[in-house]
Amino acid sequence: MLKIRIEKKAGRIGILSLFLDDEHYKDLHTHIFGKNPNIPTYFKLEDLTAKLNEMEYQGALNYALRRLSLKSQSTFELRKCLNERLVSEEISAQIISKCVDLGYLNDNEWIAGFIQSQRSKNVSTRM
Repeated sequence: MLKIRIEKKAGRIGILSLFLDDEHYKDLHTHIFGKNPNIPTYFKLEDLTAKLNEMEYQGALNYALRRLSLKSQSTFELRKCLNERLVSEEISAQIISKCVDLGYLNDNEWIAGFIQSQRSKNVSTRM
């Protein structure tokens, strides 16, 4: 059975360190996994990794939808926010693909809105 221990990372707010058998395994962000993640105990590393990926996907999807409900964002901005929250590249790609499929993320509409907002600021066309 794997011995799992979670500690706050020294000097980093919102970052937790996950230790397996007293060796550092992975850093987790509290915006994705919560402040007290409930990680079940497994006998095999593959089972634990699958569960962590599932938890990361669900937490990252909820985080992305929360962000998109507050403010329209470009794909680049959302990917950057997910990477800052320690979400893996493959899960970030899945989240962005799902948000595009659901219609919550559209770069063309975001660019049109950005241009419109800049036009409404009454600045010169050169700006």
